[in-house]
Amino acid sequence: MDNLLPLSTPHHLLEVPFFGDAYDNLGFFTYPDRRGWDPRRLQHGDYGQRSSMDAASFTQAWLFFGTIGEVTGVPVRGTNFIRVSEPDGRLLVTTQRLQFYLEIWRAKATRASRSASQKRATRERAKVCLDFMMEWTGSVLLVPEHPEVAVSIEILLVTLVDTFKEIYGLEAWEAPSDLGNDVKNRDLELGLNHGVHKYLKARMVAQGWCPYRLESFADVVPTDALYTLSLMGTKELRSGHNSCTEDSCVGNHVDEKTYNETPRHVKAGCKCGFVMADVEKAISIIEQGQIPLATVFVDSEKQVCLKITPYRPGLTYIAISHVWAHGLGNPDENALRSCQLLELDLLLTRTYNDQNIGDTSTDAKNVYFWIDTLCLPLRPSHCRKAGIKQMRRCYEAAAAVLVLDKHLRRCTLYTPSITTELLLQIAISDWRFRVWTLQEAIFAKRLIFQFIDGQVDADELIVAHYSSPASENFAHINQFLTINLLFNLGVDISAVKGEELRVRHSSLLSLFFSLQGRTISKPEDEPLCSASLLGQDHVLGAILDCREEDRMKEFWRTQARVPAWLPFIDGPKIEETGYTWAPSTLMYKVQSLGGTPIVSDDLYGPTESAIKYKLQSLPRTPVVSQDLAEFEPGGPWLRITKPGFLLLKQKEDNGPSVTATMDSVFRITDDRGHSKMLITTIISALAVASSMYMLITVIYNLYVHPLAHIPGPRGWSATRLRFIWALLRGTIVHDFDQLHRRYGPLVRTAPDEISIADGHGWIDIYSANPQFLKDPTWWKSQPGHPDSLLSAIDPDKHANIRRALAPGFTPRALKAQEHLVQRYVNLLVQRLREQVVENGNLLEIDIAPWFNYTTFDIFGELGFGESFDCLQHSRYHPWIALLFNSVKAASIVAATRFYPWLKSLLMKCIPQSLRKMQMDHYNQIVDKVQRRLSWELQQPDLMSHVIDDNGKTALPLGELNATFMILTTAGSETTATVLTGTLNYLVQNPEKLATLVEEVRGAFKSELDVSMDAVRNLQYLNAVINEGLRLCPPVPWMLPRLVPPGGRTVCGVWLPGGTRLSLQPYSLYRNAQKFHLATTFIPERWLPAASRDPDSLFFQDERSAVQPFSTGPRSCMGIHIAWAEMRLILAKLLLVFDFEAVQGKELRWEDLRTFLLVEKRPLDVRMRLA
Repeated sequence: MDNLLPLSTPHHLLEVPFFGDAYDNLGFFTYPDRRGWDPRRLQHGDYGQRSSMDAASFTQAWLFFGTIGEVTGVPVRGTNFIRVSEPDGRLLVTTQRLQFYLEIWRAKATRASRSASQKRATRERAKVCLDFMMEWTGSVLLVPEHPEVAVSIEILLVTLVDTFKEIYGLEAWEAPSDLGNDVKNRDLELGLNHGVHKYLKARMVAQGWCPYRLESFADVVPTDALYTLSLMGTKELRSGHNSCTEDSCVGNHVDEKTYNETPRHVKAGCKCGFVMADVEKAISIIEQGQIPLATVFVDSEKQVCLKITPYRPGLTYIAISHVWAHGLGNPDENALRSCQLLELDLLLTRTYNDQNIGDTSTDAKNVYFWIDTLCLPLRPSHCRKAGIKQMRRCYEAAAAVLVLDKHLRRCTLYTPSITTELLLQIAISDWRFRVWTLQEAIFAKRLIFQFIDGQVDADELIVAHYSSPASENFAHINQFLTINLLFNLGVDISAVKGEELRVRHSSLLSLFFSLQGRTISKPEDEPLCSASLLGQDHVLGAILDCREEDRMKEFWRTQARVPAWLPFIDGPKIEETGYTWAPSTLMYKVQSLGGTPIVSDDLYGPTESAIKYKLQSLPRTPVVSQDLAEFEPGGPWLRITKPGFLLLKQKEDNGPSVTATMDSVFRITDDRGHSKMLITTIISALAVASSMYMLITVIYNLYVHPLAHIPGPRGWSATRLRFIWALLRGTIVHDFDQLHRRYGPLVRTAPDEISIADGHGWIDIYSANPQFLKDPTWWKSQPGHPDSLLSAIDPDKHANIRRALAPGFTPRALKAQEHLVQRYVNLLVQRLREQVVENGNLLEIDIAPWFNYTTFDIFGELGFGESFDCLQHSRYHPWIALLFNSVKAASIVAATRFYPWLKSLLMKCIPQSLRKMQMDHYNQIVDKVQRRLSWELQQPDLMSHVIDDNGKTALPLGELNATFMILTTAGSETTATVLTGTLNYLVQNPEKLATLVEEVRGAFKSELDVSMDAVRNLQYLNAVINEGLRLCPPVPWMLPRLVPPGGRTVCGVWLPGGTRLSLQPYSLYRNAQKFHLATTFIPERWLPAASRDPDSLFFQDERSAVQPFSTGPRSCMGIHIAWAEMRLILAKLLLVFDFEAVQGKELRWEDLRTFLLVEKRPLDVRMRLA
C-alpha cells in the first residue's frame, strides 16, 4: 500500500505478508480451478481441509497479483511486489512498483500504433475483471484470520477503478461489460466493503481512536482514505478515549471540580504559579460594551504579569481558539500559569511576524490577544453573560484567530504531500470536534493553525491544496476533507479559488451539518453556540436569561421560522408537551437526514401557529423515494412508512404553484432590462484563448518536447509551476527524492529540466570538458552586481577568481591558521562547560546554534581578521541573523526568473523589512572587507593571500566583496549543518556514539592533546563524519548546469543542448541500490575493512557517489578547513561531555525544509561533564 498518500510520520503501518503463492499468469478466471479452490466456499469462509494460511496464500495470488496482471495486461512477477523487512527478513507485499504497471496500462490504451480493436479488447478485459471484483468481494472480509490481505485487495481495487476512469472516462466505466453487469448504481459502494471497514475501525479503536468520531465519518470514507487516516494521529490525539462509545465522546470533557488538580505546566518540573488577570478591569470594559484584551510582560523583578486593555479601533490583536481539556482553561479563576503565559506570548509574537499580521496601533511593542480564560470573567454571572453575548465580536474584530491544539502542535508543517496531510491533521484534531471552536473558526478574519514548527493560514492552505494538480491524485482523501473539514468550517466549496472561503451559517440545515460529530462538555451551552452561529442576538439573549435546562426549548421557541423537514428527522427530541417535535440537540449524526426530501426554502411560520399549516397531498412522482412512503390505491395519498415528508404551505385559493425557469433566475440585465452579454462574451473569448494557449503548451511539453521520453510525473513535466511551488514551500529536496524513488535515476522535473540521482553524474556533468556551464537563470548576478566565485559563469573568469583565492585554502595555509581554529573550538567547549555547571551538571540545550556560532566565528577570524563574537556573547551576530532571514527570500527571487511577468507579484511576497535586510547583509560584508584591507598584516589569513605587498588586491573590489559574502555562508553554515546532522544521528544511535567516544577518549587524555594532525588519524571519527555527510549533505541538491550546445550523453542517456540538469545528492546518497541499508546511520560502511572484505555487507556500497564537496574545476575550495573544523569540534565535545537524546524531541532530518540551504530545526540534547 505504498502507493497511497505519503505521510511524514505514519503510525501503525499495516504490513501485508507475502504468503508464498505465485500467480501463474495463465488466466484470471480459471486460476481457482487450476489451484483446486471453490471461490464460493472461500467467500463463506469454508476452506475445506486447508488452513487459513493456505486460503490467504491463494486469495492473495488470485485477487491481488492476478487482478493486477488481468487489469493492466502486464504479466505479474511477484518479486516486483515483494520487499524484505528490515531487520527480521520477512517477505512483505509492496506496491511501490504498481505505478509502473499502471503506466504500461495507460500506454497500451493510448498508443497510436495499436488498432481500435486492440484498445477495445484491453479496455473490456480490465472492465470485466473489475466488475467481477466489485460484485464478488461485496461486503465480505475474505479470510478474516488474515484481514490484511482483504484490506490490500480492497485498496488495490479502488486504485484500479480510479485509474480505469482516468484512462477511459466515466462513460466507459458505467457501460455494461461482457459480464452483463451495470456498475453505475454500485459506484458509490466502491471502497466501502463493510467487512474491511469494520476491521479497520476496530483496529483504529484499539490504537486509541475515539469510536464516536469514527462513527461520524468512517462508514462513508473509502477504504484507501480510511487506511490513510488510520496511520495518522499523534499519541495526544489517540489518548483519553477509553470510555468513549459509538454514541458519545467523553475524551475532552472537562470536570471543573478536578480541572486544576492536574498541573498544566509547559515543561515537566516547572513549579510556577498562576498569574491573575485584572478581573475588575475586564468587567468595567465589558460593561462599557468594549472588548478586554490581554498583554504579557515581565516586570523589573522578573515576574510574569498581565495587563488588561480595552480594544479600540486600529488596535491589532489575535484571538486564541483552544480546547479547554488541553490545559489553557481555568474554571476557578481568570488566571493562567506563568510558563503558559510566556509560551503564549512567544507563539503570538511568532504569529505576528511569520504571518505578516499588520499593526496600525501606536503601541506596536505590545502583543495584544484575547482568550476566554483571561478575558471572559467567571463572575458575576450578569457580566459573564454580557461577555458571552459579545464573543462573536471578539473573534470578528481580531486580526486573526490562532488555533492551539495539542495534537497539531506535535505535527510538522513539512510533509511529503505539502498541503494534504496538514488538512487531514486539522480534520482529525480535537479542536475540529468541539462545538465552541466552530464559531471561533467561522467568525475569524484569518484562521491560523499552530504546528510544531510554525503556523499556517487555513485559507491559504485550502486554496493551495485545491489549486495543486497533485491533489487530484487522492480523490477519496479530498472527498473526506470536503465533508469532514471544509463543510464543518463553513467553507464554500464553489469559492475555493475565490476570495471569501468561509461563509456564515444562515440556515439550520448548514448548522446541522457543521455540528455533526462535535462534542461539548456542557450540553446546556449548545444552544448558545447555535444562536451565535446563526447571528441571532435576540435568541442568544433570551437563552442566557432562562434556566440552563430550558435553553434548547428557548432556542426553538424564539425562532421566527423553522424548516419544513425539521419535525420529521430522526434523533432525540425534547420530552415536553408542545415541543416533542423539536430536536434536543443539533449534534445528532448526519444519517438522520439521509434520504429525507429536504426543501430548505419551504418554511412555515412561528412554531406557536404551526398547526395552521397542513400537509399537502403529493401526486405520484419519481421525486418521492418509494423507500420513504408508499401510495394508497385509488388516490394521490401517501401513507408514511418512515419520516419523509415535504411540507408546503397550503395556498388560500388552492391555485397552482408559481415556478420560474433556470433562465429567468440566472439572466443578468442592467437597469434598462438589457442583457449584459457583450462583456461576458469578451471575457469568455479571452478565457478560451488563454486556455487554448496553455493547453497547446502542455500538450507540446508532454508529447512533442525533446525530453518527452524522460520519465516523470505529468504535473511536473507539463509546466514549471509545480517545481516553483515545491521551491517556495521548501519541500523540493524531499519531493525530488519521492520522484526518484518512483521513476528512477533520471526524472523530468520541469519541461526543460532533468533531476539526476546517479553517481555517474559527477563525472558526466561536473568533470566534463567542455564544461557544463552553470544555468544563468539560477547563477547569474543581478544587473549591476559584480560576479563572485559562485556566480561567475564564464570558466575563465571563474578560474581567475579561484586562482587568486587558492593559496589561502591549501593544507599548508590551514596548518598556519590552526591556532585560530583551536581558539574558537576551545571557546565553544568553555561556554558549554559553563552552562552545564550552572545547571547542576545536567543541561538540556538546543546545540544547533552553537555549531553556527563556532563556524561563523572561525570564518570571521580567517576571512576578515575579526570574529563575529557569537561565542563570546552566546548569540548570533546581527549580520548572521540577517543571513538566515534572507534565505527564503532568495528562493522567491529565483522563482521570479522563470516567470518574469510574475516578478512584481512574487516580489511582493518579500516583506520590505526583508529586502532591507538583504541590502544590510551586503553592506556589512563591504564594511568588513574595507576594514580588513586597511589593517596592517598581523597574521596570515584568507585575505592576506589576495593582497600584494603594495596593498593592491588580486581581484576587483566588487568581486572581492561579493566573493567573501558567499564564502562566509559557504564556509560556515554548511559545516554547521553537517555537525548538527551528525550529532543528531549519534545521540539517536547510542551504540555508535559509544564506539566513537571510546575511540576519542582512548586517543586523548586532555583537550591539549587534540590537534588537526592527531584527529586526522581517528578512523571511526572519519567514518562518522563521512556518514554524516552522506545522510545530511550540506548542499542536498545541486543547482542546475546546462547541457552544452549540440547535446551530450549523461548517465547513458542522450540529452539535447540547453537542457537543465541538477544532481540530487540527498536522493543519490539514500538510494537503496547504491548503499546497503541506505537510510540507516552506519559509520562502519566507511571503515577500510568494508571496502576490502567481499563478505562485508557494505562491500558493494558505491562510496564514490558521495561527493559532498562536489568535484571538477568548481569543487569546494574549503574542503580542508571544513574537515578540520568537523574533526576538532566533535573530538573535543565528546572528550569533555557525555551526550544523550531528549525523549520526545527527536529531530527527523528527513522533515527539514530546504531553501537553497537546509533550514535547521532545534537539536535538543542532554549534556553532562564526562
